[in-house]
Amino acid sequence: MKQEPSIDALSRIHENDSETLHHDLVHVLGLTPNEARAYVHLLGRAPITPGALSQITKIHRSRIYDNLKGLESKGLILKTDMSPLRYEAVSPELAVAKIVEQLNRSHTQRVYQISALSLALQSLHDKTRPLTERSTTKLIPLEGVVTELSKLLEKAKSRVWVSKRALGGVVDWYLLRPQLEQLVSLNADIRFISDTAFPLPFGTKLLSDVPLSFALVDDAVMTFLFSSSTETDQVILSENKEYVDFFAQIFSDLWSAAE
Repeated sequence: MKQEPSIDALSRIHENDSETLHHDLVHVLGLTPNEARAYVHLLGRAPITPGALSQITKIHRSRIYDNLKGLESKGLILKTDMSPLRYEAVSPELAVAKIVEQLNRSHTQRVYQISALSLALQSLHDKTRPLTERSTTKLIPLEGVVTELSKLLEKAKSRVWVSKRALGGVVDWYLLRPQLEQLVSLNADIRFISDTAFPLPFGTKLLSDVPLSFALVDDAVMTFLFSSSTETDQVILSENKEYVDFFAQIFSDLWSAAE
């Protein structure tokens, strides 16, 4: 039967492999050098006080608290309920799984942004003449966005799905509240995803890193991806099925990931 390594044995492993481990933790997981040193020394040890960890790692006591705070925010260590306060390492398997999940989420959102921009640019590129009211895709001046959304809501029957970034908020949705409330009374599916508190009385979820601002109203999508192909900034309104389906999938994924 394989014998589990003792705490002393783990300590010797830490010392022997510390340079390689520190390098990997810094360059692969994005830790600072001192965070890497602290985490390596916490592995395999019983919960330890910041002062004791400072002595073991040779990290100055005035800095060890910042390093512990950084590791805790990354999900690599936990505080205990002991007195005095002690910290312990999260198992590497769980810690790395959490970081991989965060990286996958960040990567997915970046893909959304790039893909959405590509679709928007392609829609514009394919037009050989100025966009008209009969086009499935057209440009809307910023000052006309609320008016166009109001027109969409007048005809809406089934859904209004909104992904709203605080920094990309070009629409005051409170101006459209009466129409939204009317749609709620008709059992339309009203949902908002936002990265800030959004106190409208509809289905609302918070997501800290909303990647795109857009609105889906039935089979139309308004994407707040600015185009400056003319003298004024404009947004894109499209009824192109591929375009609408793409943003519907983005919204569904974000809705599942949000709180």
